[in-house]
Amino acid sequence: MEIQHLSDEIMLVVLAPEPGISEDLEVVAMTLQERGQCDVIVDFTRVDVIASSAIGKLLQVRDIVRKQDRELILSSMALATKCIFKVVGLEDVFRFSPDRDTALAFLGRAENPTHHAG
Repeated sequence: MEIQHLSDEIMLVVLAPEPGISEDLEVVAMTLQERGQCDVIVDFTRVDVIASSAIGKLLQVRDIVRKQDRELILSSMALATKCIFKVVGLEDVFRFSPDRDTALAFLGRAENPTHHAG
């Protein structure tokens, strides 16, 4: 796993393949609690499959981010992995982005007070 602080308000997490995603996301959760408010982009470029325990940790990270009134975006996810989220009924719980640049563009617009999310 790789964590990059793209700015004071944006953290990028590039996940390594399983096994170990759950442990990586636990580190992300602790980092968020220590660091404070920031948006999080989780990059799935290297991930082929995801275990149920990792999905549980993603929900934990989502809860922390939401309590801080920030965004969590899952980016660059393989279709097979995204289908897992659909099958377990979590497709509408998370925000997905086709790639990192699109996720960053969304966060840029989200910080604009004239933009209203729908």
